[in-house]
Amino acid sequence: MVFQGRKQTVRAAAGAVAAGLVLWAGQPAVAAPPTAAPAVSGSPVRAADTFVLTSATAGGTQTLIVPKTVTPGESIDLVASYTNTTDHAVEVAGMDILFPKPSDAQVDVNDSSYTDAGGGYTVGAGPRPSEDGSLFYVTWRDIPAGATASTRIGITLRTASSGPVEISATGGGSGIGRFDLGKGTINAAPAAADLGVSLTATPKGLGTLNASFTATVTNHGPADTTAAKLRFTYSPGFHLPQATGCTTDPATRTATCDLGPLAGGANVTRTLALQAGALTIGLSLPVTATVTDIAPADPAPGNDTATHSCAALTALLVIC
Repeated sequence: MVFQGRKQTVRAAAGAVAAGLVLWAGQPAVAAPPTAAPAVSGSPVRAADTFVLTSATAGGTQTLIVPKTVTPGESIDLVASYTNTTDHAVEVAGMDILFPKPSDAQVDVNDSSYTDAGGGYTVGAGPRPSEDGSLFYVTWRDIPAGATASTRIGITLRTASSGPVEISATGGGSGIGRFDLGKGTINAAPAAADLGVSLTATPKGLGTLNASFTATVTNHGPADTTAAKLRFTYSPGFHLPQATGCTTDPATRTATCDLGPLAGGANVTRTLALQAGALTIGLSLPVTATVTDIAPADPAPGNDTATHSCAALTALLVIC
């Protein structure tokens, strides 16, 4: 999720916290809201990629949209909102987002940002001291009946983070009671790279007994790979393998190519040349290319293998 529009860092908001200006429940009077920010349209949130913490009471509905998985070193992008379902304007409402111990060690609430997501009701957000872990608050002001106040928040997940990161949320405000939105778990996981392979062969029509097979390995991203190998496997009807930059093994009918690192969006090709034997007339001659030893591990291995078949029509002609 990419934040767009006016963004304010929590370091600026932290000063307001120290001055006791923008905390929501039971704190000193809230400062006058800033000039309303324009509506913000970030990247769409896909339900499959997120989970929702929510609570509905007579005072309204509060919701926190949370990503299921975040790459260490990147931002935990949250969307906090309050919908006023009462018949009157609510002077102040807010939400506390808590990363309880020991998950608090995996986040840096001081390296964060926020932006109003429409309506201009956000008057402040930032870290707040808590004995329970790392806490980040957001405050909304003067929300009319029927209106929704929404804020996008980015909180940095530390580079060394791994595994589950717990998160919970509570809320409240003037005359609307308390909201307990529950808790959930974010998975801190390194970005993965999806490699895929395609395989073409020549001659496509009739040709001599020689055939060449070209495998194209594409990194569909999002991450780069640090290592990968390509392995050709060919049928007993073929012999005399040749593959530049690869190691051939006629005994196992394989050719193995070290691909090295591959950037997201990039591709690399390797070609295996073979010759059909004289006793293969009428037989199917398949060749398979498989990507192996991928680092980091491929999250979608279904496209890591491709096969192409040729056939020997006579002792001198092969069609692929």
